[in-house]
Amino acid sequence: MASNVCVLGAGRMGSSIARALLDCGYPTWVWNRTAAKCEPLAALGAKVAPSVRAGIEAAELVIINVLDYAASEALLKRGDVASALAGKAVVQLTSGSPRLAREEARWVEAHGAGYLDGAIMATPDFIGKPETALLYSGSRDVYEKHKPLLFALGGGTSYVGELPGQASALDTALLTQMWGGLFGALQGMAVAEAEGLDLATFRRHLSGFKPVVDAALFDLVDRTNARRFAGDDATLASLGAHYSAFQHLLEACEERGLDAAMPRAMDMIFRQALSLGSMEDDFASLAPLFRNGSPRRAESQSMHSGNTKRTATCSCRGVELVLAGEPRRAYACSCMECQLCTGTAFSYRAIYADSALIGQKGETRSWRRTGSSGQWLEQTFCTTCGSVVFMRAEGLKDALSVSVGCLEDPEFPPPTMLHWPHRKHKWLCLEGVPEAAAS
Repeated sequence: MASNVCVLGAGRMGSSIARALLDCGYPTWVWNRTAAKCEPLAALGAKVAPSVRAGIEAAELVIINVLDYAASEALLKRGDVASALAGKAVVQLTSGSPRLAREEARWVEAHGAGYLDGAIMATPDFIGKPETALLYSGSRDVYEKHKPLLFALGGGTSYVGELPGQASALDTALLTQMWGGLFGALQGMAVAEAEGLDLATFRRHLSGFKPVVDAALFDLVDRTNARRFAGDDATLASLGAHYSAFQHLLEACEERGLDAAMPRAMDMIFRQALSLGSMEDDFASLAPLFRNGSPRRAESQSMHSGNTKRTATCSCRGVELVLAGEPRRAYACSCMECQLCTGTAFSYRAIYADSALIGQKGETRSWRRTGSSGQWLEQTFCTTCGSVVFMRAEGLKDALSVSVGCLEDPEFPPPTMLHWPHRKHKWLCLEGVPEAAAS
């Protein structure tokens, strides 16, 4: 005999749940704060409960799908309702955090009911379909007893663990991966359009690139699970190779004036991993940084402290720049122009936003030339001693590139990349600094 079920909440998702149960022949009661929302379900055979207590009393299984856990708590924790829960099974399908699920499970079980925490991995129009996934955690007895009913909501239903909140945690973990992809797509679309590519082209090539991305994703999960962080013969691409290619995103954002908040955050993680390990490590070596965020938070606070001030000066001290905060990044470059400009084997510069320049004094002159890229570069130097204190570039929007030697700070962050490595002197080796794949 089919179990009686009560669905609390008749919004889009709650109504889809009730319809799927009715389609499978389950006697279904429905309740909603706005009773009119229950009328379409009543026309399909549902019984409209006059109150939350009445719905719970009529059912063996209670499914909750309301706005949030606060709304669920407001329904259940009224005295007349709480006393009706004994002997019932409660399935919470309201979206919430693992902590909220654990707290509600303790309260529900203390009132004599079984509890399942659920997560719906679909939109309302997918409820009841064979491929639809719903995740459950909590009482295994409740899950096994009502498994046919739960599978009526989606053929991809699965039980993930006995601890309440594990379904919510897995839901959050999977959504996190999805959000990462969506945010990445937004950044990628910005780069594509800035370079004159239409989004139809971007979309078309996503499909072709997807097998490569999927392979990298599953390899990352497998290696992290096995704690295989060092590079080996099976490594798809080393951390250094990833970071070298990643520099092109930072440069594209700077050149085209795109928002780089997300790439800079990613750059910080890359740099921390490289400082702790090796360029030959696997990309999975980033995983431990996400398990203990305190070192990264401390670095973030340091790198973005508005209290930091540095002064760049020339050899004769006649020119001074006062810079607030930390640079976007530091880099080294072995291109021929940098060698000619510095009179040595490479330049070492830091990119600061124009807004970071809070003071300047002394007489300077500027010299503009066309670089290897075809875009202009402008070097600014002291008129007395000739020290090149900073430069600007056509591809460097709203920013300046400061000569790090002029800052007189031996603790200054190291370069994150050596550009034009094929032009470097054979003896030059910057330990721990990745080399750009191409310039």
